[in-house]
Amino acid sequence: REKIEWFLKYADIKTKADEFVESATMNPSFEESAMFENMIDLMFDDEYEVYVFDTAPTANARRLLGMTSVYSMWVNKMVQSREEAASLKDLLSYSRKKQEKDPLMDYLLNLRERMSRAKTLLTD
Repeated sequence: REKIEWFLKYADIKTKADEFVESATMNPSFEESAMFENMIDLMFDDEYEVYVFDTAPTANARRLLGMTSVYSMWVNKMVQSREEAASLKDLLSYSRKKQEKDPLMDYLLNLRERMSRAKTLLTD
């Protein structure tokens, strides 16, 4: 919930986190996405030499591995959208002050890097 509230704040989306969570959880891949992100967090903690994730039969495991591609496409689209919004904000701004740091962009770039690392680890 905290991550969603943070995301909504910096994305300038005017909705309450509860409404967003409720609609997001209706998406069939919501649980898989959350599980995948938790899996990556565990792997990058690097506490163990080997990680075993007990997944359903082959089709589900392949789908889970395919999440790196889906996440990458989504993140790339979000980064592009943020860059375009920042560019427009600059063009329409009356002041020429230096552009503020964008925590959401930092998060997205970090997520993109993590997805790339995860894909390498999971498909090696």
